[in-house]
Amino acid sequence: MYRSNIKGMLYFVNNIIPFVDENSLFIMIAKFLSDFLKF
Repeated sequence: MYRSNIKGMLYFVNNIIPFVDENSLFIMIAKFLSDFLKF
């Protein structure tokens, strides 16, 4: 389950990166990490 989640995240990131700038990407990663660390 954990690996499938990572594959999903990689797929999501690979498709979203071309459409966001570095600042937005950094904010997205920070939010994801903060949510991830809550678990």
